[in-house]
Amino acid sequence: MNQPKCGIVIGHYNQPDFLELNIAAIRHHCGDVPILVSDDCSDGFGRTPQTGTLFWDVLAVTQRFKHVHIWPNPSRIGHTGGDMSAIWKAIIWGHHLEMDVVFKLSQRCIIDKHEWHREAVEILMKSDCCLLGKPCAVHRWAVRTESIGLKIAEWYRWDILAHLTPREIAWPVEQVLWDDMRDRLGERMVPWPILSDARPHQAPCVLFREANAPEDFRRLAFSLGVCRSAQFDCRRAEDMPNYWKG
Repeated sequence: MNQPKCGIVIGHYNQPDFLELNIAAIRHHCGDVPILVSDDCSDGFGRTPQTGTLFWDVLAVTQRFKHVHIWPNPSRIGHTGGDMSAIWKAIIWGHHLEMDVVFKLSQRCIIDKHEWHREAVEILMKSDCCLLGKPCAVHRWAVRTESIGLKIAEWYRWDILAHLTPREIAWPVEQVLWDDMRDRLGERMVPWPILSDARPHQAPCVLFREANAPEDFRRLAFSLGVCRSAQFDCRRAEDMPNYWKG
């Protein structure tokens, strides 16, 4: 019997140090699993990406590792739109590469556990659910989107892809995604055991900017030998320079 195929999409904007650490952690724990970077038009992306810009640094990161590809948005669509575009791309990319499961991670959500992808694929594929994830007890979301797994055969539908079409949308993507779960897929989510019960709560194997301090990311960076000078800004996205809700 063939092993299920999987890939990982990382949503990204203007944080190449976090991106490099995330990819390095995936390579350390998951080997050569395919990775797609969904970039929301980081600074410097244009007719010809400019040297010395953040997007140039993103290109350098993606070229440093094998089997890492980048799919930028042609223009910036903001926090919610960019997050939604990462999910939309995950479904299309996974379908065309005949993947069974695609994981979507936020740039500042890093999983530090050996072969976590294999365990997660097994949980999702053995269930009758279409999504692997957890709700957030603090923010009161039915699903949170910094770390989810999608069963591609169920998500690749014209009505879902139309609903998730990348665009500016000033609405939490957690609620947009759950609209599809509620209206089209029957609210069938299997819990992802490695995640905490809420985004602000720490989990032993997961680093997330809302639960962890910069020192936690620096320790992982030193252990992996990357991004040794990075500061790893864990402020809310809304407090970052040039924030745009989208």
